[in-house]
Amino acid sequence: MLAMVLNHPGDANVFDPEDRPIPKATATKSVLKIMAFGINHAELITRAGGSPDVHLPRVIGIEAVGVIYETSANSGLQSNQKVLTLMGGFGRAFDGSYEAYALVPNDQLYPVESDLSWEALATIPESFYTAY
Repeated sequence: MLAMVLNHPGDANVFDPEDRPIPKATATKSVLKIMAFGINHAELITRAGGSPDVHLPRVIGIEAVGVIYETSANSGLQSNQKVLTLMGGFGRAFDGSYEAYALVPNDQLYPVESDLSWEALATIPESFYTAY
């Protein structure tokens, strides 16, 4: 799978594309197939080196929408279920949305029912949470 890795701070040209294996689900984490994501001001700060708690290399991106690719039997989630995720260390403490598949804690995956396009749905997680 393709992952855009931030190895050092800089401008938008500093991301290094890497071919990585698709992660495997665990008892507490599921694999999210990322369909779309928003880009946030916080990510621009991180990319420029302004987030000292983010250790590089890192796949940044603090929100995403997609479907469950793989999960454990007791996760409460279903394969191909539409979900969103945001924050909670996503793209900061562990790899985030600038990749095709992400390993995300089950308690940070929120089922959603929507007929919006993936691009439209991707505008909601962080903006909605900020308004909330």
